[in-house]
Amino acid sequence: ILGATVAEITDFDPEADFEAFEHNYNDELRPRYVLCKVPIARLQHIHRLEAAGFRFIEVQIASRLRLKKGARYDTSDQPYSYQPVETANDLERVLDIAGSTFSTGRFGLDPDIGEVEGGAFYREYTRRSFARRHDDELIHKLQNRQSGEIIGFNTCVLTGTQTCRLLNAGVAPRYKQTGLGTVLNYYVFNDLAERGIKTIDTRQSAANFPILNTELVHFGFRVVEAYVVMRKLYEK
Repeated sequence: ILGATVAEITDFDPEADFEAFEHNYNDELRPRYVLCKVPIARLQHIHRLEAAGFRFIEVQIASRLRLKKGARYDTSDQPYSYQPVETANDLERVLDIAGSTFSTGRFGLDPDIGEVEGGAFYREYTRRSFARRHDDELIHKLQNRQSGEIIGFNTCVLTGTQTCRLLNAGVAPRYKQTGLGTVLNYYVFNDLAERGIKTIDTRQSAANFPILNTELVHFGFRVVEAYVVMRKLYEK
């Protein structure tokens, strides 16, 4: 969506000859946009990256939920089904929800990326999950059994035999603030438990307070780390 390479740098030390490290990845990738996530307590690393031209964009919260053995959420009174997204038609309906759900996050908050709407990034991120659905990523739809309307979706990536990370989720605009997002999570967690998943990780922008509130207060996720997300733009 930026028309060029977007890269994330990990497992590096900003204090250890960062100029050479930056030169090497520029020479190899010719990126337009490079991001990194630094634990919020590492102030020296944050300042070093700022000196190298990186800019603070947002704070991201990493949290974790351990599913209790045998625990299930009762969805018997709900008029919905939760099924994998398999067709191009269903994907387009899911992408419409993704594009309308996420207007914040780092792309939506970044004042220097005027050519990208916040929702465009999440549409393409969700499309990627669809392309990888037969590998380690899952993409599901929440559908009204009577009307056939797709009213929500969820994507996640399996990170181990008993672990996964939530990626994107959302409900159709007219169902926002109705509690449907919580119901969607009931289906998501039941499905993951049936797959043998015991630990669920997630990353949320601190700007997404309603989602954070639901995860931490209602479902009991535990905060494990807070990160500063920084990025640098390079010439096209």
